[in-house]
Amino acid sequence: MKKELIRIAFTLSLIVMIAGCSSSTNSSSDDKGTITIGYNNFSETIAVVNVWKQILEDQGYDVDLTQTEKGPLFAALSQGDVDINAEVWLPSTDKSYVDKYKDKIVQHEAWYEDTTIGLAVPEYVDIDSIADLNDHKKNIMGKLSG
Repeated sequence: MKKELIRIAFTLSLIVMIAGCSSSTNSSSDDKGTITIGYNNFSETIAVVNVWKQILEDQGYDVDLTQTEKGPLFAALSQGDVDINAEVWLPSTDKSYVDKYKDKIVQHEAWYEDTTIGLAVPEYVDIDSIADLNDHKKNIMGKLSG
């Protein structure tokens, strides 16, 4: 829980810093411009971008949220069509995108080191590998939920 709070605090600080650097403008003299935040359809990311949307709007920015897949999101970020990518998983999941666009994007420090993606089961379930899932297929009704 403590790591998650640190991560959220860092994210919020980063977005405020980037928002201050936005060069987009609007015709309203009170408006500080428009910031486009790109994000993937992950529950955590959706929550974070909506919190940031409210914070930035309270500071006078217009905020556009753009939901897309990883490839188009990194391409849009590199072309300036998106100002902020709300979440990047390194060193594995998003490495190919960061490597491809490294000369056109600014990468900030990592929240976590060596992130991974995997499956999780409750401790009381006797499964130690993906192969073990077949032994419990009947118990999980042949379905996994995410």
